[in-house]
Amino acid sequence: MIIILSLALFSINSISAATGNQTENITNSSEIQQNITDITDSNATNFNNTTSSNNTTSIHNSTEAAGGSSYSKVKGIWLKAESVSNLNVTTLKKLGITDVFVKCNLISTPTYSSVLTAILKKLQGTNIRVHAWITCFIDANGNWVNPTNTTQQTKLLNAIKDIVKNYNVSGVNLDYVRYPGTAHNYTNATATITSFVQKVYNTVKSINSSVAVSADVMPEGSMNAYYYGQNYTQLAKYLDFMVPMIYKGNYGYSSSTGTNSKGQSGTSWIGSTVKYIVSQTNGIPVIACLQTYRSDSNVTAIPASELQNDINAAVTNGSSGYALFRY
Repeated sequence: MIIILSLALFSINSISAATGNQTENITNSSEIQQNITDITDSNATNFNNTTSSNNTTSIHNSTEAAGGSSYSKVKGIWLKAESVSNLNVTTLKKLGITDVFVKCNLISTPTYSSVLTAILKKLQGTNIRVHAWITCFIDANGNWVNPTNTTQQTKLLNAIKDIVKNYNVSGVNLDYVRYPGTAHNYTNATATITSFVQKVYNTVKSINSSVAVSADVMPEGSMNAYYYGQNYTQLAKYLDFMVPMIYKGNYGYSSSTGTNSKGQSGTSWIGSTVKYIVSQTNGIPVIACLQTYRSDSNVTAIPASELQNDINAAVTNGSSGYALFRY
């Protein structure tokens, strides 16, 4: 079956492996409109039989995965605030999407109030969970804010309180909850990031314990805390699930067959990265966030068969599902 998806093949959450900085590329492209094979059907037999060392994983069954409080079989998609009005709910249901991470602007328009009102209405009755995707330490002009800035922290916590109290979201997702590759230049940088995530977790749970807290983390393994202040093990104490941004194109893997100096392919790198992070998170679910395009410098869509292989690599190595960046 062929499903028509509108994919924004450029990244708000783009990663620079060399500098650790993130940039926004909002340039329109004729490649945004893509006909892609329904990955949940194209290799369904292979995917349904994927196993890990701990358990058998079956993500294809969307009726089992959608809704509820379990984050063991996630099939997610990222959604810009501006894309809510064009969201094709029928397509999401056919794809078996369980979770949508929707951008919630705290300052710029459309604001989170209108965005959440619209998407919750659209998805009502579908069992697709909505997560408020919140940018933490970047200001409205795209500049980094020091994570120790108490004014910024208070603004974020107040917005999160409002969202959890007044909108029926299933989760709060923290993005840019880190330093821009400079954590090693600051005293107690890791403690600063962990402490803020703990504040968010305690705030959310004090209002509604069923609302999940998640965070987007960089995929740089043992060096993650050094560069970004993100210690997987410490953060896991205050998260319901973790979302590593395992963007192979941004780390030099231009295709599934392209290899690094050690002969490792991009798909293989996805698997080994997931395996390491899972080993550090004390049992909380890890949801692999995967690029649907080659890289920030090449927004060509990744073929469905290759993307399926990336998903399989993540799930085989312990990922509790995947989230595609982006719709």
